[in-house]
Amino acid sequence: MNTRKSGDGHGSLLERATQKALAAPDIDMEKVEAARKEIASGQFKINADQLALKMLRLEGAMFGMDMGTE
Repeated sequence: MNTRKSGDGHGSLLERATQKALAAPDIDMEKVEAARKEIASGQFKINADQLALKMLRLEGAMFGMDMGTE
Protein backbone atom coordinates (compact mmCIF):
# COMPACT_ATOMS: atom_id res chain seq x y z
CA MET A 1 0.00 0.00 0.00
CA ASN A 2 1.29 3.45 -0.88
CA THR A 3 1.42 5.57 2.27
CA ARG A 4 3.81 8.19 0.93
CA LYS A 5 2.66 11.55 -0.35
CA SER A 6 2.18 11.75 -4.06
CA GLY A 7 3.74 14.47 -6.14
CA ASP A 8 0.38 16.16 -6.77
CA GLY A 9 0.18 17.57 -3.25
CA HIS A 10 -2.96 15.62 -2.32
CA GLY A 11 -1.26 13.00 -0.14
CA SER A 12 -1.80 9.28 -0.21
CA LEU A 13 -5.14 7.56 -0.28
CA LEU A 14 -4.60 6.44 3.32
CA GLU A 15 -3.87 10.00 4.47
CA ARG A 16 -6.95 11.36 2.69
CA ALA A 17 -9.15 8.61 4.11
CA THR A 18 -7.81 9.28 7.60
CA GLN A 19 -8.52 13.00 7.27
CA LYS A 20 -12.08 12.28 6.08
CA ALA A 21 -12.68 9.85 8.96
CA LEU A 22 -11.42 12.33 11.54
CA ALA A 23 -13.67 15.04 10.10
CA ALA A 24 -16.78 12.81 10.14
CA PRO A 25 -19.54 13.51 12.66
CA ASP A 26 -19.77 11.48 15.85
CA ILE A 27 -21.77 8.26 15.89
CA ASP A 28 -25.33 8.62 17.22
CA MET A 29 -25.37 5.71 19.66
CA GLU A 30 -29.12 6.08 20.27
CA LYS A 31 -29.75 5.37 16.58
CA VAL A 32 -27.29 2.48 16.67
CA GLU A 33 -29.05 0.92 19.66
CA ALA A 34 -32.48 1.40 18.06
CA ALA A 35 -31.24 -0.33 14.89
CA ARG A 36 -29.78 -3.19 16.95
CA LYS A 37 -33.13 -3.73 18.65
CA GLU A 38 -34.98 -3.68 15.31
CA ILE A 39 -32.51 -6.18 13.82
CA ALA A 40 -32.81 -8.49 16.84
CA SER A 41 -36.62 -8.41 16.67
CA GLY A 42 -36.71 -8.92 12.89
CA GLN A 43 -38.33 -5.51 12.34
CA PHE A 44 -35.39 -3.81 10.58
CA LYS A 45 -36.12 -3.19 6.90
CA ILE A 46 -33.42 -2.47 4.32
CA ASN A 47 -34.17 -0.59 1.10
CA ALA A 48 -31.47 -2.04 -1.18
CA ASP A 49 -31.86 0.74 -3.77
CA GLN A 50 -31.38 3.50 -1.20
CA LEU A 51 -28.45 1.66 0.37
CA ALA A 52 -26.70 1.25 -2.98
CA LEU A 53 -27.24 4.91 -3.88
CA LYS A 54 -25.89 6.10 -0.53
CA MET A 55 -22.84 3.85 -0.89
CA LEU A 56 -22.14 5.31 -4.34
CA ARG A 57 -22.52 8.85 -3.03
CA LEU A 58 -20.19 8.12 -0.12
CA GLU A 59 -17.54 6.74 -2.46
CA GLY A 60 -18.00 9.73 -4.73
CA ALA A 61 -17.58 12.12 -1.82
CA MET A 62 -14.51 10.29 -0.59
CA PHE A 63 -12.81 10.24 -3.96
CA GLY A 64 -14.10 13.48 -5.46
CA MET A 65 -16.50 11.98 -8.01
CA ASP A 66 -20.04 13.18 -8.75
CA MET A 67 -22.44 10.26 -8.23
CA GLY A 68 -25.69 12.16 -8.78
CA THR A 69 -28.25 13.55 -6.41
CA GLU A 70 -31.44 11.58 -7.17
